[in-house]
Amino acid sequence: MKLTIKTREDIVAEALAQQSLHQRSEAQSYLLRTDWLVVRRAETSLPIPEDILLARAAARKVLSS
Repeated sequence: MKLTIKTREDIVAEALAQQSLHQRSEAQSYLLRTDWLVVRRAETSLPIPEDILLARAAARKVLSS
């Protein structure tokens, strides 16, 4: 059995990767929870609240990076 020793940099990199994965998951979840508003807008022309539009844009930015 080979023993692997992690450096501080390895630990920080793993933590950042985990944080990024969590942020992407949260962004995807938010978009899924608010998709119905986009469908409602397409079907009825009712507006999507501005705060939700901004949050959806932020979520898309997280997912595209």
